Amino acid sequence: MMHQWHHPGGSHHGLSLVEVMIAVVILLIGVIGTVGQLPAGLRLLIESGDSLQQLTIMESELERVESTPFADLQLGTVSRDVGAFHVTRTIGPGPTARSLLVIVRVQAPGQRRPRQMATVVAASW
Repeated sequence: MMHQWHHPGGSHHGLSLVEVMIAVVILLIGVIGTVGQLPAGLRLLIESGDSLQQLTIMESELERVESTPFADLQLGTVSRDVGAFHVTRTIGPGPTARSLLVIVRVQAPGQRRPRQMATVVAASW
């Protein structure tokens, strides 16, 4: 003799297979969307790290120029590599007769345009 289970009020407990499958599909859509964003997030993380390194290199280069006596500064462009970055420093005439414009450009590998920072160095009176 088979026993039948009877729930009071005719309510059902648990989930049907269709409900579980729908929940799994919705969950997979969310997971796939999240995984699809990982490469973009990783690229942004790498770019922000490069930007921070470039900023540090530029500031260091400008501090080096500013700490050099004005009479010892020479007009022209100097290039060098700092790690994977290509650094170019240009010293040219400034906005006044006794000043110089210093531009530092730092380019990361694969970067289309270098980042740059500039300052004016004036002679002490």
